[in-house]
Amino acid sequence: MFPARVVPGFLLLLTTAAAQRYSISTYAGGAPPATPAAALSTAIGLPQSVVTDAAGNLYFSSSNSAVFRMDSSGLLTRVAGTGRMGYSGDGGPAINAQISAGVGLALDRSGNLYLADTANNRVREVSGGIITTVAGNGAAGYTGDGGAPTSAELSGPSSVAVDASGTIYIADAENSRIRRVSGGVITTFAGTGVRGFSGDGAPASGAQLSLTSRFGRASSLAFDSNGNLYLSDTLNHRVRMISSGGVITTVAGNGVATGLSSTGDGGQATAAQVPFPAGLAFDTANNLYIASSAQVREVLASSGVISTAAGIGSLGYSGDGGPARQAQMGHVSGVALDATGNLFIADTENRYIRVVGRDAAIASVAGNGLTSYSGDGGSAAAAQLFLPAGLTTDASGNLFIADTANNRVRKVATNGTITTIAGVGPAISSGDYGTAVKAGLNAPRGVAFDGKGDLFIAEADRIRMIAPDGTITTVAGTGSAGLGDGGPPLNATLTGITAVAFDGNGVMYLADPYNYRIRKIAFGVITTIAGGGSVAGAAGDGGSATGAQLIRPQGIALDAGGNLYIADTDAGRVRMVTPKGVISTFAGSGSASGSGDGGLATQARVSPVAVAVDAGGNLFICDSSAPAPRVRLVAPSGIITTIAGSNTSGYSGDGGLATSAQLSSAAGIAVDTAGNVYISDTNQDPVTGIGNAAVRLLQPQTASIGLTVHNAASNLPGSIAPGEIVTILGSGLGPARLVQYQVGASGLVECPLAGTKVYFNGACAPMIYTSATQVAAVVPYSVSGNSAQLTVAYQGQTVASAAVAVAPSAPAIFTLDSTGKGAGACINQDGTVNTPSTPAKVGDIIACYATGEGQTTPGGADGKPAALPLPQPNLPVTVTIGGHTVLPQYAGGAPGLVAGVMQVNAQIPDGIATGDAVPIVLQVGAASSPAGVTISVR
Repeated sequence: MFPARVVPGFLLLLTTAAAQRYSISTYAGGAPPATPAAALSTAIGLPQSVVTDAAGNLYFSSSNSAVFRMDSSGLLTRVAGTGRMGYSGDGGPAINAQISAGVGLALDRSGNLYLADTANNRVREVSGGIITTVAGNGAAGYTGDGGAPTSAELSGPSSVAVDASGTIYIADAENSRIRRVSGGVITTFAGTGVRGFSGDGAPASGAQLSLTSRFGRASSLAFDSNGNLYLSDTLNHRVRMISSGGVITTVAGNGVATGLSSTGDGGQATAAQVPFPAGLAFDTANNLYIASSAQVREVLASSGVISTAAGIGSLGYSGDGGPARQAQMGHVSGVALDATGNLFIADTENRYIRVVGRDAAIASVAGNGLTSYSGDGGSAAAAQLFLPAGLTTDASGNLFIADTANNRVRKVATNGTITTIAGVGPAISSGDYGTAVKAGLNAPRGVAFDGKGDLFIAEADRIRMIAPDGTITTVAGTGSAGLGDGGPPLNATLTGITAVAFDGNGVMYLADPYNYRIRKIAFGVITTIAGGGSVAGAAGDGGSATGAQLIRPQGIALDAGGNLYIADTDAGRVRMVTPKGVISTFAGSGSASGSGDGGLATQARVSPVAVAVDAGGNLFICDSSAPAPRVRLVAPSGIITTIAGSNTSGYSGDGGLATSAQLSSAAGIAVDTAGNVYISDTNQDPVTGIGNAAVRLLQPQTASIGLTVHNAASNLPGSIAPGEIVTILGSGLGPARLVQYQVGASGLVECPLAGTKVYFNGACAPMIYTSATQVAAVVPYSVSGNSAQLTVAYQGQTVASAAVAVAPSAPAIFTLDSTGKGAGACINQDGTVNTPSTPAKVGDIIACYATGEGQTTPGGADGKPAALPLPQPNLPVTVTIGGHTVLPQYAGGAPGLVAGVMQVNAQIPDGIATGDAVPIVLQVGAASSPAGVTISVR
């Protein structure tokens, strides 16, 4: 047996092995703009790459994770992407597929559309409306040359081009190479893989390149009519050409970038400054057009002389209807020309597509200047939001959203309709004593109701209030950043307030992150109640909150007892301040190496950005910890679990289990009286911070009629086995707050628990925990046959019953995050928990914990912790690790843990492929544990 010191940690895991589950859906936002629509009336996000086809249609990609087509009449249609970042949809319609933000585009001569799907490390093709992957396996890296392109690794492909023969060229930006796909094989065409500048006049395969996949400045590829390939060597501030013979030379840019403005007009392009070249395009005369910072430059094919085609070189938005060379543009990222010579420009920063006609005048032809704002008066799920943060609900169940980057507050009524209730768009505080819908807001972050029905908005350096009649006023802050305690709130200076909350007495609390403190407003005076030093830190636990240090606290919430919870973001902790003013750490170890789900919250790794508390005292945390954001729940017992978010970033999972869903970022959270949890998923691109944001809804999974029974380790339904630990979902099963088991005077885990009894064929099952919607129990060893009758009673009343199938065994391995997938709850030979940072070695013995082994010898004793002689399963047991099947060194009761917990010790075999996710499967008799559980082996 392994050291006893590992047992208590696993025991905590077991007691919350299947905490309350939630389903996930999109409640508001996250949708692309509705099309077909007039291009100039549509919020198109930040356009990136532009291309034209032979029919004069313009295609462009967007930060809203979609590709649009605009025809010659100005009608806009979405042709690819759902508006939600991610990777899905191959083999189906492109409009139902997930893509990344701002993909690079190209068209071949047959009209097939190619996407450099940057964040997905793939190149995809849309043909006949169907999308497929043509290069890249999704992993970021550099492998695969000489093999199938879909088996190769790419890293941040920024652009794609197709030559006359159909050969595909890929700007493999983060690998500093250009790859070529021809004849079903991928090879490297240019670049050594070392970022730099060298190689002009020699074969491109030996050149150094400095490419980038950065949104708005992504390196691009384009062919001229002679078959020469041009590339924007962005970080070298040059455009280079690879001739049809494979030799690379510089054709524009001298390698110097001074500010945004280009230089050298009227001279040779190679002597000019061309800062951060991005999109490239050619006209019918082979003249080259370059998107460069806030300008478009033109290089004549006949002479190599460079000039400015559009933009004065300073950021802004002006000039429509006048000469293009006198117009202001933002950072431009893409250019394209149609057959008649119209020059299309992706004016990325201004959210417009602009065109320069043959008369050299400039005009906007697509976009309304907004990134992601639409939907008012319709379904919230079909609306667009832009970086929403704070959320709150009113007594009627309506949801209110601080739509931060749209400078608005929006309301989602209980019927699902969304409207704007405050803010007109520009980031400015204005309109006091008028109607809120006509007032200006400045980046609203937090929203909260007081007990009288007034809605308060944390708006940069002010607090605004909307009365029930819709009138808006300022109640705190002068509008200047600073710190001003001890006087009237209207005379105080505030700095970037991110959250507002109220206690039961109507006292207002403010999160003031850049002053490292929490402030309150009571009796007409503003004061600091937590933090207060000029130096950020995490000291002070156990003492007065005003003497403690905080580090960028962003979120706050209060429970029914008046305890204040603080999302102390950069401290990696949730701090709690009692009504008496004493501060302590409630969750978070402050260390990147803290433990995780199933353990004490104070030992877990968290990076909290927002918090909420429900009526039962459960604390909900928006946790931005790498590698992907999650929503965590801390029960009144102090145990922490994940209730939403898988281990990868993205946007997926609607309609399923919330723990299997991808989140991009969780910036705000609210809980309503029904236990529904709302989170702001900003769906941000990791480079730009831009995304097609949403509010997602987590609903507690309950069974209104009957019961649902899952294996406690796998979280999956199925047949039960004697001694199996199961979780039972329903409603009215137990108390509002989760209560965990206690070993009784008999030395057994007993039935009942907190008024809940679970019966299998009339035998009362040992109880692990109970709550209103979920309980966990151990199937009695007396259960036999093919089925059993399950009954749950609470406070002497039968709640529900159901017939469940019985099998000789139903094995499943517990996992560290309690989801049933990913890292198994396994202990290394040296007593450490098996994780990627503490892996096992080939030849080591590893101990994993499971349930569902069935009958044992000696016979199982219900509720009895395992002791000598240890019970062992009657059915044969094998373990498969990395595809290699071995007999276990030991399989039986886990010493000190309740009967039904099985410990399996197995030696890691030679010959397996090592890594952080080596699959492990347990077979007991004819039944095997579900796939998806892994261990780390190096």
